[in-house]
Amino acid sequence: MHVRCFVLTFAFVSQLTTSPETPARDLAIFRTVIQQQILHEVRTRDGNPAGRWLVVFDRTFPLCDAALKVWCMPGDVRERLELWLAQTDTDVSIVREFVSRNRAAVVVDNPYPEAALLVASGPLETLGLSDDFWSTFHKQYPGVKGWVRFSAPAYSDATGDAVVYVSYACGGLCGKGWLIRLSPVGLGWRIANSILVAES
Repeated sequence: MHVRCFVLTFAFVSQLTTSPETPARDLAIFRTVIQQQILHEVRTRDGNPAGRWLVVFDRTFPLCDAALKVWCMPGDVRERLELWLAQTDTDVSIVREFVSRNRAAVVVDNPYPEAALLVASGPLETLGLSDDFWSTFHKQYPGVKGWVRFSAPAYSDATGDAVVYVSYACGGLCGKGWLIRLSPVGLGWRIANSILVAES
């Protein structure tokens, strides 16, 4: 009887604590951005990285709201996205999906295990509130060039395009945030264009 209760309890708790997997097309978007945008930034600054050179947050960036002002997308991202997409032929309904998918942070799996470490967001966010973030970060992750955090991508049913917000930081005055539009190419993606939203 005790064994059956333990097994049932374990099965129930396991279901509650199991994180959902990141959708495959989201992972493909994240990997493409790392390969086509972030790697370019790293090479421009430091040359070709080796080994695991990037930390990826295990949760997406949510949109900022009245209660959340740190570790969220800048407040004007939605407006910038609307203005930017209005200038292109991209389906503007993608803005609604972007807002819907980014109301709260969602789980991110490692999109690039051969080059990136997937790290729990909570401890990094707490560390980010301290004055010694970068010295502690580099002690914990030697050889890592910086970190990247993604929004949840939004997809256009009409065009097949995707839009994602990406933040990359490599030091106190070394960080950028972009809105990136990607287009499907064969079985993968390519960056069609981007706009710089934040820079330090």
